[in-house]
Amino acid sequence: MADDRESTHEPAAERFAVDSIEADVALVESESGRTFEIPAAWLPADAAEGRVVSLSVQRSGAESRLICTVDHQATEERRRRVRAKLDKLRSRRNR
Repeated sequence: MADDRESTHEPAAERFAVDSIEADVALVESESGRTFEIPAAWLPADAAEGRVVSLSVQRSGAESRLICTVDHQATEERRRRVRAKLDKLRSRRNR
């Protein structure tokens, strides 16, 4: 029987939008709308409010590492969606 701790199966990366970064804490929002506070030190240097970060886990034997990268493509897609929603709201107001 195989030892599950030696498994190389990696869970899918999860994406979070960076809502705010203040002092040592970052507030991030999952795609389902849940918010979490995480240490700001976990974010990459190019993370900023409004950007999307991708979190994944790398496992090697008894060690696990949290990998956090800015997802530039997802950030642009999110900006486009938000911009479209704002444009729609503005057009309703101008009627």
